[in-house]
Amino acid sequence: MTARPDGTRHHTELINGTLVPRPPQRSGHSRVVTALTSALMNQAPMSMEIERDMTLRLDARNHLVPDLLATPLPYDANRTWYAPADVRLVVEVVSPDSARRDRTVKPRAYAEAGIPHYWRVEDEEGAPVVHVHELDAPTGTYARVTLVRDSLTLPRPFPISLDLAPLTPTATRRTEALAPHRTAHDTDSRRKLGEIVADYEAEHGALARETVEAARALLRHEHRPGTGRLTAPPTP
Repeated sequence: MTARPDGTRHHTELINGTLVPRPPQRSGHSRVVTALTSALMNQAPMSMEIERDMTLRLDARNHLVPDLLATPLPYDANRTWYAPADVRLVVEVVSPDSARRDRTVKPRAYAEAGIPHYWRVEDEEGAPVVHVHELDAPTGTYARVTLVRDSLTLPRPFPISLDLAPLTPTATRRTEALAPHRTAHDTDSRRKLGEIVADYEAEHGALARETVEAARALLRHEHRPGTGRLTAPPTP
């Protein structure tokens, strides 16, 4: 750690042989990291540990501190750093002060060290977006696998299924605020569809009986509010 002019202290990272101060952590960044740590710990198998803000010694010139990492090594209360061979996933949550490093410098270093999975979490109008990358061994660089805004489902580095909205309080509140409006819209759409079916039957009668019956069968299915999808009701 190094001292700042105001006498307080903060962590640094060694990047390409240069000590680089880590910027003061913002509340929003901390909330996302905390929520993601908890979510991954709940889903990680017994053979995988999730660590936060641990030093990753890539080589003599690069000692980085990712926001999160996943490792198969057993928990050790006295551990202070990890080697890249012992890490399966690194996660960086981007803040305005760290954007350039998280998007270019650090993923390049992680890839060159052979870490197989890299996630970059960005803020998009108050909601989290996850950029998922996997190492392309022949080139030694990361290839983007997917970009996720709502729910994250992946088989590697271990089976993961996450709802992203709860990671940020603002996104959760926005989802809850929109729910009544979505429900009302879905109910109104279903009512209008029923009226269209009734009008079609009255106009065409027996000529379109099969079509009408198919539509009525569709309307008997349960409509999931807020999703725009029709799903069959549970079998008794």
